[in-house]
Amino acid sequence: MKKLFIILIATLVSCQAKKETRIAAPGGTSGILDYLIEDSTIEFIEEFNCLILPPAEIYPDSIIDNTLPDIIKVIPSNWISKTTGLYSYTASNDLCEKFPLFQFQFSADSKGWIHGSQVFLTSEQIATFAFQNIAYQLHVATSTGIGTSTDEGTTGCSEYQLLYLRDDRNKLIHLVSVNPALQNLNILGNTDQQWFSYLSDEGMAVTIKSATVLNNQIVIDHSIEYQEGNREAKMYLSKQGNHFVITKIDAGA
Repeated sequence: MKKLFIILIATLVSCQAKKETRIAAPGGTSGILDYLIEDSTIEFIEEFNCLILPPAEIYPDSIIDNTLPDIIKVIPSNWISKTTGLYSYTASNDLCEKFPLFQFQFSADSKGWIHGSQVFLTSEQIATFAFQNIAYQLHVATSTGIGTSTDEGTTGCSEYQLLYLRDDRNKLIHLVSVNPALQNLNILGNTDQQWFSYLSDEGMAVTIKSATVLNNQIVIDHSIEYQEGNREAKMYLSKQGNHFVITKIDAGA
């Protein structure tokens, strides 16, 4: 195992920082479909404890077995072990860029490790509701880095919670597509990624209070806690084809 970690660390340090998959703001008035992401709906077969986000490289157990392909689509999966140490893709000593490595069983005779920056841990359901005759569960999947605080105090790092809807009847996971130009988006989440996630840091924390259906839209109520006080916010989701998109965010004073 020690030899394995030496190999993994050497590989990680030698890699360039990964390019984030981003979506450009829509141009003109061509409409909401411009920023729908084709692979925002994911099928699942069995229960899973995490989502692996692309692009994710797989580091094999042995330097000889180097044929594992990169992950290019979101995959629901189950991690089987992780490192206690934190590692960065670069030689940076920035704690916010360091994550554990997670091990996965990809086949009966093949295991591999993935950097935690691409691994989001799933939660229990936060809310349930029926929408267009389908029962949905509302969940988030949380980033695996050091987080916003430890027992020693605040870290100055951010934490991301990827929002998703789960349809158990059809065995589907729906991520929420983001229009980067949407007004008030930065009040709740990250504006620079293809799927919506809540953003918390040492100055702000977002909590989902409830989810209801009104006028053929899903309305999610939030409480946002700042160091200097609280505010409320509502997020409105609509369904375009098989995709869920944010149409509006209302934020109280």
